Amino acid sequence: MFTVVKRFLRRINLVDLNILLYITIVIMAIYYREALTWAMRSLPKYFEGEIEGPRESSLSDKAEHYLGKNKKLKLAKELLDKSIQIDPNSKARYLLGEYYFLEEDYGSSLKELTEYIKIDSTNCDAYLKLALIYKKLGDQKQAISILRQGIHENHENVVKYKPHIDSRVKGKYNQKSQEVYEIYKNLVQALNKELILLGVESIPECCTRK
Repeated sequence: MFTVVKRFLRRINLVDLNILLYITIVIMAIYYREALTWAMRSLPKYFEGEIEGPRESSLSDKAEHYLGKNKKLKLAKELLDKSIQIDPNSKARYLLGEYYFLEEDYGSSLKELTEYIKIDSTNCDAYLKLALIYKKLGDQKQAISILRQGIHENHENVVKYKPHIDSRVKGKYNQKSQEVYEIYKNLVQALNKELILLGVESIPECCTRK
């Protein structure tokens, strides 16, 4: 076996290997050009302790600004499409759902927001928006269902981050746990409040586990 390998290696032309290596590098550089461009631009700021945000984030931030003011929606859509091409699992997916909602294209909005909660299953705004769309479409049953789903997803983190004060743990760690706990607790309360507005009793904390 070793002899066969040696014979094979002798037949390989080093020039051909170099050419193949260069071609591989060029292909990878083209494929990852967006990430490489961002990395090169950010290198000086890295040494200064300040790093520019990824390009997809800057694109979605601009789009979010336009959506918030309900203007230049076409431009916002173009920015979001570009952002999603770079990272299909980013906040841009949620914002695209917002765009379709503003355009009253509720079917497309449902599709994007439903896809987004697979990425971020605890995003309260996405669940509230989905519930609102279902209400607009006259599907109260589905509106209630999506709110309950959001409560279940967020309650897992309420339980996970519920502070357990331990004298052996430094205070700052307990404080951070408390902050995260309060965030998820407030999200559950917001979703429960929407359930009540739909005429459904809120889900007691003891019953929110799957």
